Amino acid sequence: MKYVFEYDSHSNVIKQTVYNADGSFDNCMVFEYDADNNIKNIFSYDVSNVLKSKTERDTDGNTIRITSYNADQTVYCVDENGTRKYYNIYHGNGTKEVYEYESDITKISYYDADGVLDNTLKLNASGNEIE
Repeated sequence: MKYVFEYDSHSNVIKQTVYNADGSFDNCMVFEYDADNNIKNIFSYDVSNVLKSKTERDTDGNTIRITSYNADQTVYCVDENGTRKYYNIYHGNGTKEVYEYESDITKISYYDADGVLDNTLKLNASGNEIE
């Protein structure tokens, strides 16, 4: 693998491109910065140069949201400590799964294509259903 970096006028990495040993493109990441030169967003592209994910950061450098782009869309939200608070999966057929985390309990809600709650599960830290 070969890594190629591009920099802005403040010496911030604005693009990291990865090439395979044969010289073919493998993937790349594009970085956006705020006015104080903190990384604000990271965009990741796959071997086909298609956007696969966007990572958003706060001014302290904490990841606050990750959005993955694929047949389904996945959205994560984390708190200032990097602890995942919720995780949504939006399926191509219009259905949605919402995972909410609080302490040792995970609540999973399933919604149909019309946005109507279909089912809810609560799991303990061991993954066993409760309530």
